Amino acid sequence: MSISMIGIDHNMAPVDIRAKFAFTKKNAGEAMEKIKNQNGIYGCVILSTCNRLEVWASVDDEVDVCLYDYLCRIKGITEDSYRQYFVERKDQEAVEHLFYLTSGLKSQILGEDQILTQVKNALSMSRDEFTTDSVLEVLFRMAVTAGKKIKTEVPFSHGNPSVIHQAVCSLRDQGYEIKGKPCMVIGNGEMGKLAAQSLKRTGADVTVTVRQYRSGVVTIPVGCSRINYGERMDYLPECDLVVSATASPNYTLTEELFEDVRVERPMILIDLAVPRDIDPEIRKKDNITLYDMDSFRSPEVSSGQSESIRKAEQIVEEQLEEFYQWLE
Repeated sequence: MSISMIGIDHNMAPVDIRAKFAFTKKNAGEAMEKIKNQNGIYGCVILSTCNRLEVWASVDDEVDVCLYDYLCRIKGITEDSYRQYFVERKDQEAVEHLFYLTSGLKSQILGEDQILTQVKNALSMSRDEFTTDSVLEVLFRMAVTAGKKIKTEVPFSHGNPSVIHQAVCSLRDQGYEIKGKPCMVIGNGEMGKLAAQSLKRTGADVTVTVRQYRSGVVTIPVGCSRINYGERMDYLPECDLVVSATASPNYTLTEELFEDVRVERPMILIDLAVPRDIDPEIRKKDNITLYDMDSFRSPEVSSGQSESIRKAEQIVEEQLEEFYQWLE
């Protein structure tokens, strides 16, 4: 038996290519079940985030298995041109990749720990769908343990490693001050709440959209106001900055919605979703500056971060040895 994976991420493909292979939670469950039912596959886990899509499987060495073909079949993709954006890893290379991934060393923002939760959730979903097996179960669990150990023992020096924090810092470096400005966050999921909290900490006046049918049961970050999602375009002209971070398969802001909206002063739009939340055509409008997930990356590694990376790599190597002992 072997461990096999294929993946696409922010280093290999732009956001629009990654979006073609992204999964919602429901669709990921259905896809794992379909792949698990293929001949020669003992277990399957799918990790789908804004920055990456990975399909993991434990496979029979005697059976010819092509995870890329299975993925394209599920997605209804017939052209082969996307294969160039994928990387395939097996056995030791695959195992090491997952451990380094949960450590935050392969993230778009160096040291970010959201990937740790995302890997845990991917394993949990696989359990719920009965698509994991003992090898993938232990592999993912031990990789998460390594990530937790690094998070506790090796705090990276830049403090708040998240895309929205990087966006705020990048804007500040450009001379843009968010404090006191009216901001709207579209979406109240994990990413939306993180965005609202980050903006609120800068001193912004933050309003969060909530779907009307959920408005009575959801919570929003402390200090933020709320409006119904359907009222977003009415409030938008009052905003200096708008962040959209939903799991919607459709645009939350379209070019058509802007036809009746007058943007009379500079407005920044930040799209933190994959697939995109904001129609790219909107960037052509006057007074609009649009950023997406690929607009913000970690700056050059500092000397302090280099030391943190060295300590993190040491922990990864120790945890890898423990996994290999179990596997043997």
